[in-house]
Amino acid sequence: MEYVDPLGVVRTDHARTVIVASYTFETVRLLLLSGGLGNATGQLGKHFMVKQWGDVYAHFPDTVFNAHTGPAAQMVTLDDFNAADFDCVANGFVGGASLNVENQQLPLQIARDPVPPDVAAWRRPYQEHLRRWPHIMAVRIQPDSLSYTTDHLDLDPRYRDRSGLGIPVLRVTTDMRPNEHRLQDHMQQQCTRILERMGAVQTWNGPRFRGVASSHDLGGARMGDDPRSSVVSRDLQVHDTPGPVRVQRRHLPHLHRDQPAPDPHGHHRPSHRAADPRPSR
Repeated sequence: MEYVDPLGVVRTDHARTVIVASYTFETVRLLLLSGGLGNATGQLGKHFMVKQWGDVYAHFPDTVFNAHTGPAAQMVTLDDFNAADFDCVANGFVGGASLNVENQQLPLQIARDPVPPDVAAWRRPYQEHLRRWPHIMAVRIQPDSLSYTTDHLDLDPRYRDRSGLGIPVLRVTTDMRPNEHRLQDHMQQQCTRILERMGAVQTWNGPRFRGVASSHDLGGARMGDDPRSSVVSRDLQVHDTPGPVRVQRRHLPHLHRDQPAPDPHGHHRPSHRAADPRPSR
């Protein structure tokens, strides 16, 4: 394996196996810069997916939530809308979502939270809104993100990194599709219904599609048995370079609504489940 170190010196390492595990963007970029390693059938960089978060906020004037306490991972999750008996097709979309209430909402974070539509985001109305932050909670929507051929990663034809070597940066092409908007519409309605049943006096929707570069980006090196539609095998070996090169964490065929585990073995469970035929979908 030959590479250029941070000082611009060309280095060579010898190994029986090379594991490319530099997160989604840099892994795909490294493969593209290595003569298109894994791109013999034009699949490298295809099927990019992101966590398409959404939130519904609510005001409870008589309740203090202390949302700053506890770690974020100590969340409460409702899985009714991604269970096996949830008929997503009957609701006009494919996929499901988990609904979460998270902790560790530090006070400084409220500066980035959306305000209700009747509150101006500056001066006295905004200040008054911030003062009632202890009485505001949000339900976070974590939906499935399906794989689309139109969403992809490639080398930017214009912009270069800061190495001084003229190396292209990665370009991201992605967007929400009609199916995901319908899914979010439905889940926002369910969140609003739940919050109003809890006693909220006001609810409002946050923005969608907040997940790009959020540490939950997947795809670009799809796993599959057919090299014509994938980059790596089920053993994570690059199809067109069998043996020495393995790619990790970029291979899921779709982005599951639950968090993908850091352990590569943990990824196989949702991947195989996603490949199973499900008559209800």
